[in-house]
Amino acid sequence: MEKRYDSVDYYLITYPRSGKNWLEWYFKTNTKIEIISSHYVKVKNKEIFDVDKSLRFLKNAMQNPNKIISTTRDPINSLTSINIMEEFRHMEQRYFQYIDHYEYILNNHRFIFDFEDVKHNTKKIVEFLSKDCSKDLNIVNESFNDYSKYHVSVNPPGHLVTSVNDKRYVEALETVKKWNLKKHNDLYLEAKNISTKF
Repeated sequence: MEKRYDSVDYYLITYPRSGKNWLEWYFKTNTKIEIISSHYVKVKNKEIFDVDKSLRFLKNAMQNPNKIISTTRDPINSLTSINIMEEFRHMEQRYFQYIDHYEYILNNHRFIFDFEDVKHNTKKIVEFLSKDCSKDLNIVNESFNDYSKYHVSVNPPGHLVTSVNDKRYVEALETVKKWNLKKHNDLYLEAKNISTKF
């Protein structure tokens, strides 16, 4: 195994727009837990991902499924948010990647957390995982403003989702609602049902 993965406590693998950046920032700011993150992808499109880096990450994660954690979020919300971020590019790929992600996570995970808990019970999730891996917890910063600054520093400013009243949001929401999301919903509900409750 590559040296950079030797000390990893958890691999955080999520579908885009499901709380990955927030959780990773919170862990790195407030704990000694070693966590690295990526998205599970099968479509090799370098315009969307650093594919080589993602595949190296997943190769190591797949060798340690007992260290994989993920989040679950309603497909309408995830897909609407990502289509705003990407200005309606890659929509078909993102549609199928949602299914790929959930099929993988349902078969490879230690813990799954609901997106609403990621937002509202972040500290409880971090406390829970700190106990699980026997690492110290030291809450020093829970400021959303500081997180927003961090998020913009590692992503283009447009990656922060706009208000639900924004024209782009309304357009993206209406587009996503026209898709057949039955399988997406079934997988999401299955994952949510087995998620750790707080």
